Amino acid sequence: MSRFKKISILACSILAMLLLQSTVFAQNVKFGIKGGINTSFVDQDLSELEGQTIGEIVQDANFGYHGGLFTRFEFGPLLLQPELLVTSKKDLDIPILIGLKLGPVRLNGGPMARLAFDHNKVNLQEGGEEPTSFFGSSKYGAQAGIGFDMKKVAIDVRYETNLTALGDEAKLFGKPRSLNSGPPQISLSLGYLF
Repeated sequence: MSRFKKISILACSILAMLLLQSTVFAQNVKFGIKGGINTSFVDQDLSELEGQTIGEIVQDANFGYHGGLFTRFEFGPLLLQPELLVTSKKDLDIPILIGLKLGPVRLNGGPMARLAFDHNKVNLQEGGEEPTSFFGSSKYGAQAGIGFDMKKVAIDVRYETNLTALGDEAKLFGKPRSLNSGPPQISLSLGYLF
């Protein structure tokens, strides 16, 4: 068995144990589905918007969509919310948010990993000659935002940014990983809790 497979199995086992332990100690565990839209419009220079009509601004806003699953572990007013989201750019986003719940309002933030489903395309764009592995295409960023819960409906607004202020890459499991998850973006999502 290759070293990467052993590390992957170990990491998945640790994550499963943490989630199981969180389930045991959490006062409330909720599962949900969510979907929404996002835009990297926030990355545009405001001077470029002068003289444009609203239609032109919306056309240049670079909209995308996302959808997936989430689990929320509540420990009194504190919460932990891992998510699996598929995006319109053929990526798998995995944010792990830590937050504070104040009545129906949630404040949360945390790291996220972005894995490309089309890792062959990613590798060719980066000048590679061989296909990279699914996990080899990972990039890292961060998300923060505010959410509102109304019975079983959850609304979230988030800002996502890359981590290039910390450098271009960091070593994870002995391999360099990109800290550039893409341009900053804002997302709006609607979820349903079970």
